[in-house]
Amino acid sequence: MKALEVSINGHRSCLAGVGDDGVLHTIVNCISNPEREHDIFLSVGGLDCATDEHLRWSTPSIGLGSEITVRVIDATTVDPPDERSRSERPTTLQQYRECLREISERLAEEERQQLLRMLMTDLERERLEPE
Repeated sequence: MKALEVSINGHRSCLAGVGDDGVLHTIVNCISNPEREHDIFLSVGGLDCATDEHLRWSTPSIGLGSEITVRVIDATTVDPPDERSRSERPTTLQQYRECLREISERLAEEERQQLLRMLMTDLERERLEPE
């Protein structure tokens, strides 16, 4: 699997990977804001599409002068993430229901029934022909 080997000042911090279906990122953040202290930090994370989980690997603090090295490598094993959290995205069915609630007040009963039939047809087609 593709993995990101992240080192800080010559010391390996983590080896991050998500397998064959996912997204990885390493971001160096430098925040300047007059109402808050200057903030510099590193984040390593990703999305495991197979489980729909956001992943995060812990990294030590960084500051001015820190040297961050990211190598893209092929690895058979990676460090386990320090955090996993499920995405709270609504399902297609939940999105349809919310849409129906929002517009049902403006539709006549016949229009509402027609829309419901169309949505049921779409859901059945999606169930029979997954992408």
